[in-house]
This record gives sequence, C-alpha cells and structure tokens, in this order.
Amino acid sequence: MGAIAATIVELIVLGGLGGLGYLISLSPYWYYFVGAIALLLIIVIVTRPCKSSSEKAIGKKTMRAGIYDLSAPSGFSVREDHPVPKYGPKDVVLKVITAAINPIDYKVVVPAIPFLRHFKSHVAGRAVAGVVIAVGNKVKDIQVGENVYGNSDSGSLAEYSVSSAGILGRCPTNMTWQQVAGVPVSGLTGYQVFKKNGLKFGDRTLVIGASGGSGLSGVQIAKAMGAYVIGICSARNIELVKSVGADEVVDYTEPEFYKRIEPESLDFIYDTVSSPQDPNQEPWARPLLKLNATSPYSKINSSPGDWAKVMLGRALHVNLQRKGIDVHPVEANSKDFNELTQLIEKADITVPIDCEKSLDNEGIREGYDRQRSRRAQGKIIFNVTPDYTPLN
Repeated sequence: MGAIAATIVELIVLGGLGGLGYLISLSPYWYYFVGAIALLLIIVIVTRPCKSSSEKAIGKKTMRAGIYDLSAPSGFSVREDHPVPKYGPKDVVLKVITAAINPIDYKVVVPAIPFLRHFKSHVAGRAVAGVVIAVGNKVKDIQVGENVYGNSDSGSLAEYSVSSAGILGRCPTNMTWQQVAGVPVSGLTGYQVFKKNGLKFGDRTLVIGASGGSGLSGVQIAKAMGAYVIGICSARNIELVKSVGADEVVDYTEPEFYKRIEPESLDFIYDTVSSPQDPNQEPWARPLLKLNATSPYSKINSSPGDWAKVMLGRALHVNLQRKGIDVHPVEANSKDFNELTQLIEKADITVPIDCEKSLDNEGIREGYDRQRSRRAQGKIIFNVTPDYTPLN
C-alpha cells in the first residue's frame, strides 16, 4: 500500500493527475471517472501476489546486499542491514553463492525510474547462482537443497535472493560456481538469439564484440551448434577469442578491418556492441550478410526507436521491427536454461572470468567501474558466499 501511495504522490507531482483532473472536470459524469480510477487501484492492490517473509528459512531479518545508491560515486554501495526478500507461492529462495554483473545493471538504474522505483527491489544484479533454501507452496519442479542458476527477481548481489521458479535452471555439472553465475544473462541471450533465428550447421557467423561476456558466450554457443565463427575484437583479445573456438578473428582497430571479410558472405550476424551509448555497427556489418540469408541481423541492444518497436510489437503480438533486423530482449525461462545447461555439458562450454570481487563497498565500486570500462575480458563475478562447497 505504501508503494502505491508513493506512486500516486509522484503522479501528482509530475502533473499526471492534474491533467487527468482537468479532463474529468469537463465531464458532467465526473463521478464515473473517479469510480473507475478507485476500482482500478483496488484491483491492483487486491491482485498483487501475497508474499511471505523469508526470515524463518533464512534465520535472520536482514542481510548484506549491494544496492543502487545515487549518492555513491559508483552508483552502488553495500549495506549490512538490508531487509531479507519476501517470496510468493511460485517463488524460490536462494542462498546466493556467486553473482555476475552486466551492463544492464548500470544502464537501468531502478531508483531513478519514476513509479517503478516504488515497486522494484533496489538490490543490484540479475545473474545468480546458489542453493535453494525454501520454495513456495506452488513450486513443484525445484526442491530445497538443489543447486540452481538463473535470473533474480529481488537482486543477485545479496546474501539471499528470490526468483520465480520459472526463471531458474539446473546448474551445469562441468562448471564452477563462478562460471555458472556468468551464464544467465549473456549465455541465455546468445542461445535464444541463435535458436530463434535458426542458426544452422555450417553457417558462416560473425560475432561482433567477441571478447565481451555476451560475445565469448556467443562464439562458443554458435560453435556448439556447428557454425563457422568469425569474431571481431581488439588485437589484445585475439588469443582469448581463439581460445574459446573462433575459426577466424579480426582486429577492429585496423583500418577498414571489415574488408577482411568478403561482402555478402555471411549467413548470420550476432551484434553484441551496438547500443545508444556505443557506435552502431550496422553500416559496415550488414552488407556482409548474404542477399539470400534466412537469418536477420541480430542485436542485443539498439536505438530507443528500435526498442519502442520491440516493446510495442510484443504487446500487440506482431513484428514491428525493421526488415531484416532482430533486436532481442532476453526472456528468462526454465526451459531454455535447462536446454542451455545440456549444451554446456555436451560441448564443454566455459565462461572466461575477468575478475572476482567480494561483496563490499570496495568490491562493488571496482566491479562496476571495470564493467563500465568495456575492457573486461570475460565476466565480472562476485563471491557472495566464499569457500562454499564446490560444484565439481
């Protein structure tokens, strides 16, 4: 109720309800409008899932957590007394062993988003790996004591995390806890892009940004699916990209580097670089696709205009994206996580680690500074529960 009240106050401050009130005042049936708004608020309040405290399962009321902090130079800080998360009938409570950070963590700053900030957890991080310590009464496929990984609903940079059971998967048995934490966002994104757009055995595939977290996962997943992979990265990362299986690697710092790839010779392009904050790779890369290529130019980020088309298209269940373009927002789900686990185990896919950090103020500052630098060679991992029993 407090979050809803705060949202209403914010609407008034921003003039939203002021404008609505003006429109209502013009109607002789203003009481219908007021009644409809009141009914809508009641529905929102009543239908919000009832969540239970996880204090009993955890054994304490507060925990150490890395949170968004607009007053901190890095935008993040660590609190020792953050309330433990609540969980619902379809949720799973995890003791977090490791967590990974991703660019989306600092690009989407929850406390700075009007309205949403009153409902969304302020704990940072999405990618999580841990041990199940409690499950809701409607969870059937996950048991207490299982090792799982996936996306966190309450924030992964914390001693304890809550996730919907539908966005978790079984941990691969051939990885360490640190490597597993690096899979959920970057690994799942690449798997879904290749699966959705029909990557085939023998397809000549270009991975742009091949030395980043998403790129390194993309190279390995494409190879595991039988593709011929060409990676794009800087000279200092060439050996790293080759080490995970790339057939060719091109140094983007060389003049007209793209001319090393024959025009109209590619079946698939996976662009992990283009974004509103980074250079658009389409102008030089898209002409490298074959004219009869059946797969679109696939991107994990793009312009605000492209994102608006993606979101509206999803809401209307139609494809509004530009012809030949697929901007893919990752959709966490257990089915894809478990399929990816099988592929990781079968192809012995790994997750290169750039660095490991502790969950303290120094660690969270250094970790996100490293992530923002775009110089990380692999994933940045937080050891939330050090010295826990190894996975293998």
